Amino acid sequence: MAPVSLIYPEVFEIQQIEQDLLPNLTMSNPIFEIMPIVSVNATRLRWIQSDSYSGLATLRGLDGQPGNVRAVGGDEFEARPGVYGNFGTIDEEEMTERGQFGSFGAPVNITDLVMQRQEQLLTIRINRLAWLGWQLVTRGTYNVLSRNGARHTDTYTLQTYNASAWGTPSTATPLADFRGAQLLSRGHSVSFGAGATAWMNRATANKLLTNTNAADLGGKRTSGLANVLSISETNQVLNGEDLPTIRIWDGGYLDDTGTFQLDIPADVVSIVGQRVNGAPLMDFAYTRNANNADSAPGPYAFVKDRRGETVPPIVEVHDGFNGGLRVYHPTSIILMDVS
Repeated sequence: MAPVSLIYPEVFEIQQIEQDLLPNLTMSNPIFEIMPIVSVNATRLRWIQSDSYSGLATLRGLDGQPGNVRAVGGDEFEARPGVYGNFGTIDEEEMTERGQFGSFGAPVNITDLVMQRQEQLLTIRINRLAWLGWQLVTRGTYNVLSRNGARHTDTYTLQTYNASAWGTPSTATPLADFRGAQLLSRGHSVSFGAGATAWMNRATANKLLTNTNAADLGGKRTSGLANVLSISETNQVLNGEDLPTIRIWDGGYLDDTGTFQLDIPADVVSIVGQRVNGAPLMDFAYTRNANNADSAPGPYAFVKDRRGETVPPIVEVHDGFNGGLRVYHPTSIILMDVS
């Protein structure tokens, strides 16, 4: 005898629900401002890291020939995408409890259970994308290992600046540190001025705010001649010198042991610059996936009814993606060590 029919969302409906959930999940994490998500109809990741603009306009003179400017070159990169996937199960107990007494043979609606699993899977997918982005922005590298030995890893050479120890308020020089880091823009077609962003976690920001060095930030005064006490007041001082704007991000994720892992580690300030032509610094590209119709690019999601195949019976809700980071201008990011 065939199992009782189940009512649950089809693939198209799951994808529509996902489009409603995604903005809320990504909006809360600012890494997606730095690393937008795109899709590319390819099996490999390919991109070009463009060279900086160079040279001066040629003096032509009347009746003279104009100078020929060589097109901006760059290094072409290719990488295999990471292949990710998870599934959640709706178990025998949940399905048994849904079967209503006295309604033999009537379909059992498990739509809400599927949506609950889908939201969980979508959340951990976004957590993984955010983790990859923050690893790159705050460390210059990421490394993911699977249970079966698969590996997704890459490393980029970001700029670095060895700053003062912000944990010693009387001698720390955060203002001088930002001034020194700003000079690293030279020759890279990037600005580390007020349009750039200095990312740090709350604990690192708290050290900055306790600065008492009269020769540095501790000696600065607000318009009312009071000491600088807040992030907004600090940003007024920094922006007044065309230095990066501080933004605090104290987010992260709970690992499988229940330990909260911060996206931005302690005593690390990641200064994300602004390209002079407004070009993006990086993105995350979904690639082609055989679990989608016509192997289309993008994440996949579907429900698999495995009753009759397994004992105890289960229904699986699947979610996964292929893809990886494309970093176009790694020298537009500075890692500043303030330990």
